[in-house]
Amino acid sequence: MRAIATCEAVSVIFLGAVERLAGATGEGVRRLVAAAERAGIRDDVIAALGRTKLVTRGPKPGQALKEIGLAATKVAAAPTTAGLIATLSAETLAGTAVGVQLHDTTDDALPTFLTGAGATPHVVRPYRYAPAADADKVAGLIRDMAAGSVDLLVITSSPQVARMYEVAEERGIAGELTAGLGKTCVAAVGPIAADALTDRGAKADIVPAQGFVMKNLVVQIKRELDAKRPR
Repeated sequence: MRAIATCEAVSVIFLGAVERLAGATGEGVRRLVAAAERAGIRDDVIAALGRTKLVTRGPKPGQALKEIGLAATKVAAAPTTAGLIATLSAETLAGTAVGVQLHDTTDDALPTFLTGAGATPHVVRPYRYAPAADADKVAGLIRDMAAGSVDLLVITSSPQVARMYEVAEERGIAGELTAGLGKTCVAAVGPIAADALTDRGAKADIVPAQGFVMKNLVVQIKRELDAKRPR
C-alpha cells in the first residue's frame, strides 16, 4: 500500500479510477477541492466526485459536500474507522477500486480491510503536519501544561495527539507531557480524538456525546466551565 499526494488523488478522482471514496472528512473534502482548483480542474473533479459513491466518516463532512452541491452516498455507522469498516462490510467490494482518505498517519486498518475484501485501496492523506521548526512551540506547550499554567487544551484531531507525543519523545519530556495532561482540562472534539489520548494512557475530560463538530464542543466546554465557576 502506498499513500498518494493530494494532487495525485485529485487526478485519480478526475480520471474516474475509483468507484468509492471512503473516510471523507469535511476538511479533507475541502483540501481535495482546493488542490483541484489549483490544478485548474475544480469543476471536472466535482463532477467526478458526483459520479463516485461517497462514504463519509460521519455527518460532519455533509456541509463540505453541500458547499460543492453534493451529498454523501452513505454515512458511517459511527464516525470512526470501525464504523467505516462496519458500513463498508455490507458492500460488494471485490474487484473495485476505493479511494481512502486517512487523517491519521498510523491507522492502516481501513486499507487493510479493503485489501482483504478484494478491493484495491488508493490512499490519500490530505492533512498537513507542523514542520519541525514548530516543535519548539509544541514543547513549550507541554512544559506550560506540566507547570500547571494551561487551563484548557482542545484536541480537534488524533494527529494533534500523535504530534504532542512525538515531540515529547524527541525532546525527552514524555514525563512532563503525562504530568501536564493530568493537570490540564482536556477537551476532544469526538471519540477518535479522545481514543488517541486513551490509547496512550491519557484521557479527555470533555467530549460531546453526539454531533462531533466544533460548535458542539464549544457548547460543551462552556457548560463544563460554567459549572466549575464559583457562584
